[in-house]
Amino acid sequence: MNKTRLFVALDFNSREEAIEKVRSFEKLPDGYKIGLELYLTCGPSIVEEIAQFGDVFLDLKLHDIPNTMKKAAATVSRLPISILNIHACAGKEAMQSTLDLVREVNPAIRLIAVTVLTSMNQQELNNINVNTDPASQVDKLALLTKESGLDGVVCSPLEVSRIKQLCGDEFLTVVPGIRPSGSSAGDQKRIATPEQACKNGADIIICGRPIYNAKDPIDAIEKIKKELGG
Repeated sequence: MNKTRLFVALDFNSREEAIEKVRSFEKLPDGYKIGLELYLTCGPSIVEEIAQFGDVFLDLKLHDIPNTMKKAAATVSRLPISILNIHACAGKEAMQSTLDLVREVNPAIRLIAVTVLTSMNQQELNNINVNTDPASQVDKLALLTKESGLDGVVCSPLEVSRIKQLCGDEFLTVVPGIRPSGSSAGDQKRIATPEQACKNGADIIICGRPIYNAKDPIDAIEKIKKELGG
């Protein structure tokens, strides 16, 4: 089993704050997740700046008609990113056409899909008329993602081992919803500790608030990496 890597979520709306935090981490994390808020606030240049400190997962969760989605993905694929995500709910045609164009622009990028957001539980799925349990919906979308040729999925830590069984060990699992022991769950519903996610076979875990809210963020990162066997 590959070693689980730690990416820190840069959930900020300020370039200065994001850069300050990244510099303070002394390259301890394996990479960083840039989400929609920071990307829209700062523009593409923030990706180039953060990429100097580690691998970048550009977490835009693109979801649109196939033509729009693939062109948007191709545009951001010119940036120095390692991972990009789109929504599996966009469908097989959208995923395949996006993959084809991203591969033309930058073959090194790993294109992954979002299955069921970790903020969603059974009730939230029912509210949008998805009348199945989260685990079954994740399985269905993970298999669709694999059939479409993508490199992996974003999933909760609770679903990793099952996805590996369904899609194979080489199928990348990128895992938010990480909460070290004693941390607040916040708006996440399907969560686990770094150690649990690692044991389940997660390739990359994403952690943000538990690090920033810690009295000593560096110590928090080191403890997480220790749980991951680093």
